[in-house]
Amino acid sequence: MDYKKHYDFLMGKANNRELPKDVYSEKHHILPKCLGGNNNKENVVKLLPKEHYIAHLLLFRLHPNNQKLVFAFWMMCNGNRKKNRKYVVSGKIYEEIRTKFIEIVKQREPFFKGKQHTEESKQKNRIAHLGKSTWDGKIHSEESKKKMRESALGKKLSEETKNKMSQFWKGKPKSDETKNKMSESSKGDGNNYKRFLERTGLPHAKSKPVLQYSLDGEFIKEWVNGNIASKDLNLSYKSINGCLREKQKTSGGYIWKYK
Repeated sequence: MDYKKHYDFLMGKANNRELPKDVYSEKHHILPKCLGGNNNKENVVKLLPKEHYIAHLLLFRLHPNNQKLVFAFWMMCNGNRKKNRKYVVSGKIYEEIRTKFIEIVKQREPFFKGKQHTEESKQKNRIAHLGKSTWDGKIHSEESKKKMRESALGKKLSEETKNKMSQFWKGKPKSDETKNKMSESSKGDGNNYKRFLERTGLPHAKSKPVLQYSLDGEFIKEWVNGNIASKDLNLSYKSINGCLREKQKTSGGYIWKYK
């Protein structure tokens, strides 16, 4: 099909008529602005809703890789439909524009990539969000919490990020309520760090590798720490620890030393 011929015919038809004032119509740029068109009177026509839809369908077919024309037609098919727009989009055309729209969105560079907010912009954002909290009265679901935990596992903060966090919190006083919560979270079996280690199987940050020897001094195995060795061998951790601190010579029939 000669899409250009049909498009030119439609524009010519619109140019050579005058619609009554009580008939709903929509303005359309004959040469789209993204292709070099302007707002001059000669470049603007009034179209009926269905004609406007057909015009953008023809432009989409003529320029299938033009992002702005693809987006414009996608909005006509899927955007906010005015009550006067009573045309029906066929399933075949909808599938075609949807597939093309997704393809173009994937290729598009992120809008803010390589850009930075100005100090004025940052200040406006701070004022706009002052006192607002999008999570007021809301809580994460258990599924959401699980996903957040899994996504955070194994991630390490860079030294730069750690320094920024340190500077951010430096000198900021904590309320008594916050202090009490922190105190409770570090007590007994409710210790957050202890629960984290049990869940992940990771060693304590201050744990030291230990070496296991026979009574004859023959090397047997290296352990992540004494606590893990005591659990796997069903031995007393205090006894192994005493051996490591050289308060006793053996524990469980073995010699224990820090690596």
